[in-house]
Amino acid sequence: MADRLSGHLEHRRERLTVFKLGGSLGHLAHVLKTLHPTTLYVIVDLPETLFFSYQFLKLTIPTARMLFVTTPEACSTTAIGAADFVFVPTMFANALVAQSFDVFLNTALLGEMRN
Repeated sequence: MADRLSGHLEHRRERLTVFKLGGSLGHLAHVLKTLHPTTLYVIVDLPETLFFSYQFLKLTIPTARMLFVTTPEACSTTAIGAADFVFVPTMFANALVAQSFDVFLNTALLGEMRN
């Protein structure tokens, strides 16, 4: 998946913004960030799962700027724009409505979620 997506994005000059619903452990985020270092990657998931994504990405890309959202106000354009990875618990996902993203990703998660 990362290879196919990367092929479509390789000629972009501006910063790519990715919204990933359900980040799992963070492997796809790691690969995309490696291929496109300037990417802003926002992961929305259950708080318990975000912990693992955060830990994995912090260990594998220690220089990345991480923002773990703990209040809706932390989803401001300024705060998000200063990060490489943003981890948003599902309870604060509505605070992202004002944000704009280039890519929305979901890999087999929608079937598990309530409407």
